[in-house]
Amino acid sequence: MQRPSADLLLSLESKLKSANIRSPYLRATIGRSRGRIDLHSINLLSTDQNLAQDIFDQLSNGDNNGKLEAEIKITPAVAAGKTDEERFQMDVLMQRFQHIHFDQEEDFLEHGTRSFGFGYPLLALRSKQDRKKVILAPVFIWSLDIEPLPQNHHAYAIKRNEDHPIVINPQLSAFMQQDYGYILERIPEQFLENDCLTKEEILSLITDLSNLINALHVNPEEGIVPIRDLPFYERMLDDQPMIFASGIFSLFKSNKESIVDDYLKIIQGIDDLQFDDPAIYQPYQKDYFSAVPLDPSQEKILRNINEHKQIIIQGPPGTGKSNSLTGIILNALEN
Repeated sequence: MQRPSADLLLSLESKLKSANIRSPYLRATIGRSRGRIDLHSINLLSTDQNLAQDIFDQLSNGDNNGKLEAEIKITPAVAAGKTDEERFQMDVLMQRFQHIHFDQEEDFLEHGTRSFGFGYPLLALRSKQDRKKVILAPVFIWSLDIEPLPQNHHAYAIKRNEDHPIVINPQLSAFMQQDYGYILERIPEQFLENDCLTKEEILSLITDLSNLINALHVNPEEGIVPIRDLPFYERMLDDQPMIFASGIFSLFKSNKESIVDDYLKIIQGIDDLQFDDPAIYQPYQKDYFSAVPLDPSQEKILRNINEHKQIIIQGPPGTGKSNSLTGIILNALEN
């Protein structure tokens, strides 16, 4: 029996935590991305220019457990009062919701998960290790549902109920720990007892964050403000991070948070762990039917493929279905 290497586990944990700087987790600008929508921009779809604030008010309503039901559509009454440029922007907005819904359903078919969510507020700061690198990251992420309205594929319902989690942005947390050495605590359980983050609780957590990293909370009394382009934040930022009352809808794809948690538990209890002899890491195959490594269940498929005309290969994502098919194809070519 051998004790696992702490350095190896720490290296693997760091790799899991790393994020693409261009993802909505760390670069919440809109630009030309078809999969990102500025919360403020959906005010175009309402006559009173207050739809964005209404959505945020629902999400932060503790009396209603943060439930959200919002319809995203272009009505004749709204369109009648808009300029040609505003009507064009409305069409672009609906196309983005359409793309988000389509991409999410594609991801669901492939990976079995839906990742549509809302991020708020946005933290802008420079990397301590690379002063040219600026991140703009949502602090909290709400999981949401998006679906077409009945009999109208160009209008959407955005919904949330008590089963949809709210989390601290895990990639922001990893970035702060790696780059600044700060540890962002999880949302306290008592704050989520009603499955909601109220405005008071959000303000409390943002105040704690501001004190931790010496961030400036920029004009919170102004309400929801639009997301600007990256050069805007680059010009504003000096050494002091800034927090803006802006929000983004996007697909926040798998963040591997549960795996990171498991690694943390392993590292914390490393003195009590023992691994079997490294010999167990030798290839499983006894009969080399394929040029790709196979586990025993995959190898069994190759052994039986000539005995059965029909074989069903099934399992959740990541269990080796594609590798089994690769083995079947290569085995057929070799024979």
